[in-house]
Amino acid sequence: MSARGTFLAILFALTSSAAVLADEPVTIGAIVADPEPHHMHMVALQGTVQQVRLLDPYRQPSGTVCYGAYLFTLQDDTGSLDVAVLGVCGLAVDSPPEVSDGDKVLVT
Repeated sequence: MSARGTFLAILFALTSSAAVLADEPVTIGAIVADPEPHHMHMVALQGTVQQVRLLDPYRQPSGTVCYGAYLFTLQDDTGSLDVAVLGVCGLAVDSPPEVSDGDKVLVT
């Protein structure tokens, strides 16, 4: 992670092809430098997956347990940020993350 801080993004969809509802991919550097214009907007980010980290199951306020959550660092030519994948709630699944270190991905 860069010294200027990190940005935690919730992963809404992960896709390697097909059209996305967001505009052209935004650079990570643009978001880190000026996050306000992107706040509460869907953006597309493109980069390389690094440092995939599995998370322990967690409990929602409703009591439902969620499984399969993980984090990874998304890196492009302008910077990096952490992406959180929330997993599946209410169903005990034991599946590996959908991404691996070195994968090229488009996150929206």
